[in-house]
Amino acid sequence: NATGDASYDVLSRLALKPGHYEIRVALDAGSAERASVYTDVDVPDFAERPLSLSGIVVAASPSPPSTPMDLFKDLLPIVPTARREFARTSRASVLLRVYQRSNDAPQPVSVTAHIQDTAGRALMKDAAMLDPAQFASSHAADYRIALPLERLNPGEYLLSLEAARGEQSARRAVRFTVR
Repeated sequence: NATGDASYDVLSRLALKPGHYEIRVALDAGSAERASVYTDVDVPDFAERPLSLSGIVVAASPSPPSTPMDLFKDLLPIVPTARREFARTSRASVLLRVYQRSNDAPQPVSVTAHIQDTAGRALMKDAAMLDPAQFASSHAADYRIALPLERLNPGEYLLSLEAARGEQSARRAVRFTVR
């Protein structure tokens, strides 16, 4: 672009045991261009919790170049992006992996998705039922949904995903912007 700025996703993979971690990512782009970000990460014990969720994984098209592009090929059916701002003409989808305790017989899990604007107005709702057979081989099943970017006005939104199995429930959310 005219400013000389370029965006791309740098994908990284950490093999961590369940627990609480603080992660630091640093960038060194020259003598006067350095930055770092810290974040806390909780890695759940997916095999031991009755119901647990992955983080929300976002995929987009068009997306910035990413490297290495096939880093998560053995884990995910999509190439993730860190982007959370999209044009109305873009396509974006999210993936949520739902886990059930490995020693339990798989049960049906309901998943509900909501999109709200900054005023708290509900703009979209989707509901799906994950069948026990979907959990049979790995005690995990994927829920995927396309974000209706073309139907949303420019602004900020909150996507909330909730999964429920009997008395257990779990929730994840992600903010995104449409321009």
